[in-house]
Amino acid sequence: MLAKWLSHNETNYQKLFYLIAPLLAFCCFVNTLEYGFVYDDFYHVVKAGSVFDDWSIANLKRLLTTDFWSFLTQNLSDEEQKKSVYYRPFLLLCLMANYAYAGATAWKWHITAILLHVVATSFAYQLLLTTLLRIKSAVSEKQAHWLTLIATIVFAVHPLQSESVAWISAYANALMAIIIFSSLLAYLKARSQINNNQRIFLLLLSVLLYSLALLTKETGMLTALLLFCYELILLKEELSWRKHLTRAFILGLPFLFVTLLYFFLRFKFLGAINSEVFSIDFPEFSNITQETQLFTLPIIIFSYLKNIIFPVSLSPFYPVAHVFQPNLENFYLPLLLLLVIAIFLIIVIWRNLIARLGFIWLFVALLPTLNISAFTPEDLMHDRYLYFSLLGAGLLLAEGFRTLNSYLITKENKESNIKISFWPLRPSLTVVLAVLLIVMMASAIKQNHIWESEWSFWLAAQEGFPNSCIANKELARLSFAENLEDQAINYYEQAKNTCPYSINVLQKLGLLYARRGDFKQAEAGLQKVIQISPHPNITSNAYYSLAIVYRLKKDKEQAIKSYQKAIEFNPTGSNAKKAQRNIEELMSNN
Repeated sequence: MLAKWLSHNETNYQKLFYLIAPLLAFCCFVNTLEYGFVYDDFYHVVKAGSVFDDWSIANLKRLLTTDFWSFLTQNLSDEEQKKSVYYRPFLLLCLMANYAYAGATAWKWHITAILLHVVATSFAYQLLLTTLLRIKSAVSEKQAHWLTLIATIVFAVHPLQSESVAWISAYANALMAIIIFSSLLAYLKARSQINNNQRIFLLLLSVLLYSLALLTKETGMLTALLLFCYELILLKEELSWRKHLTRAFILGLPFLFVTLLYFFLRFKFLGAINSEVFSIDFPEFSNITQETQLFTLPIIIFSYLKNIIFPVSLSPFYPVAHVFQPNLENFYLPLLLLLVIAIFLIIVIWRNLIARLGFIWLFVALLPTLNISAFTPEDLMHDRYLYFSLLGAGLLLAEGFRTLNSYLITKENKESNIKISFWPLRPSLTVVLAVLLIVMMASAIKQNHIWESEWSFWLAAQEGFPNSCIANKELARLSFAENLEDQAINYYEQAKNTCPYSINVLQKLGLLYARRGDFKQAEAGLQKVIQISPHPNITSNAYYSLAIVYRLKKDKEQAIKSYQKAIEFNPTGSNAKKAQRNIEELMSNN
């Protein structure tokens, strides 16, 4: 009955298709509404409350002229203030607007994250369908709807999307996706317009949206990469290569101008286009050579492909490290497998525009995340980096089913005279695809539970990466907050095995050992922090902590000297006044 109705109401079922993927996306992540804040959420929301409540001209000016983390942590103590290489004023503006509605209520932030992903899925459907219809020589309109439906369902419910939706701090991915998809849609519509005024308006709209994408996250540069690939591979039409490239260059000039302006703003406000990344946990990794970066790329790309195809044992952190000395396991074998996959894909996509489009979204969308010089050692690989690539993975899956279906139909016609029904897939393939999508959705719902609380998150991170410095350090912090000092020390010691130069770990361990009366280890750890500290405020904090150790040790003279050093290295910091009061208190007790 349903099949008969659909066969006579194609317009109706096509409208229904438009709603399916967004609805599944909502159902898949609605269980996150009961979750709390996790990891960076406390800095992005809770601790930034006083900053977000300040809509003064001065604060909005700071929003436009400072890096992302400096703006968020401007009202925090010296110890908690952070700097970054991220210039994201539009994202900060959106966070401020969200805070005006949600405050520090977790479920309201989660509903925003879910709805952003739902809207992004809707725009993904519209963009992919528009693109397929734009290259209609490759596929019929009916098949275009089916391919788009399958691809966007994968994009909506794949378990790898859990990090981007269930974690509040990652909802920038969906926000940026809405902007990028809108920019590409406007561009495609501009190219198909006959009216010059409408074409110019849509092109300018596309450029404006591209500007917002750049100001949301650095990976907004993806828009320009995708437009270049669309022009080069998909939209050549009947023009000669010379005329086509000339036209593409003219259309690309506004995007080039915006890109140059963006780099100018980054240089003006951050001091560099691509600043050096410093990690307080891994100070020894501040300068990674290009050779090491190249050696590391194969294992990262191969791991991503494995997670897309077999999304099992997913984790907030992965034990993927920089490859300093390439060997069979960490370089040569992954590189060989990637070359085999690349050759296969080149053969497949050579005459298949649908597979070509899927390849663009899968691999080109991944390129901005492969600039591993911008990431700290334990951030080389995350599920959220694949947000856009999953649209390409979904399209390749859909095209694979379509190709297999064509083979089965051809074989069926040769063996019998059965009339082919209007359904695009054979019943057996329909069942396989349905089961696959249901398993994806169930896995995503299960994966969401990682983000339920701080404990569930960090325990899952440690399970996926037992030697993770960050996971063990954060578990130590949680343990200490619950007065489990022995457990906290054990976690910090595990962290120190991985990051022996972590300033944060050494400082926290020093204070814990001091509380237990082990002053020798406490002093040694804090002295090491002072030796390796790259910044005066970190040195100041270390001296302040060392003074606390000496006070517990009842060494008044050394405590005063340490307080004086803390003031010397950061005379305007929050610890300076406290140190001065403590000096006066100690001297008055003589």
